[in-house]
Amino acid sequence: MIACPYCKLDLPGRSFCPNCTLAVDVDARGQATRYLPTIDAGAPLDALDFSREPFPSLDARAGDRESPTSDGIRVALTGGTYFSPLTSSRFRDGCAALHATVESGAAYAGVALRCEAVDEALTTYLFWVCPEKRVAKLLRAFLTQGSRHGTAAEVVAECELSRDAVAVGRRMRVELRARGATLQGLVDGRTVIHTHDPHLGDGYPMVALQLAGGASPSAVVCHALTLHEVAP
Repeated sequence: MIACPYCKLDLPGRSFCPNCTLAVDVDARGQATRYLPTIDAGAPLDALDFSREPFPSLDARAGDRESPTSDGIRVALTGGTYFSPLTSSRFRDGCAALHATVESGAAYAGVALRCEAVDEALTTYLFWVCPEKRVAKLLRAFLTQGSRHGTAAEVVAECELSRDAVAVGRRMRVELRARGATLQGLVDGRTVIHTHDPHLGDGYPMVALQLAGGASPSAVVCHALTLHEVAP
């Protein structure tokens, strides 16, 4: 008898968990190990060039401001979070990538997938990167719209990035890929987070920015948002 590494359900003779859908391998010692398939980007779904068009929609919070630039939209973060959802694109499995430059300060910049409205709130997966702190985080979040209060987030996975991986003032590509319960976070095409979380289903993608707690005001230029299917 082996137990699922994620939810601990007993798995007699199974190669996947019927409870959390995790694929399971058994090592030479007879211990269950999780198997996480690689998610490859497939056909393009949409591409937004923010040097030519505005954000698809806007939920600006805590006095945040946006202004056009020659290569994107600059968002001045003074506190809290800033989201721009693309509600016309709804899917479960797919890839979303934000091309952005954190010009100054300790800001997180990235994308969200499976954003779903629940009354006056949102549930979503957030994957974002803070170049100043050199950290990437994947969160499962419950967000109260229009307020910073009542928001809860659980860190699904996080990692420290090397000094040459990201830097303030340098353009980066932050991408989240999702297929079933597998989630893969990439920075400039390199996987930095690869994990399993079976909680959230369908939803739309979203640009997601946040100022680190207690940090001074920051500026982020969002250059583009691209959406892809996952490869079969």
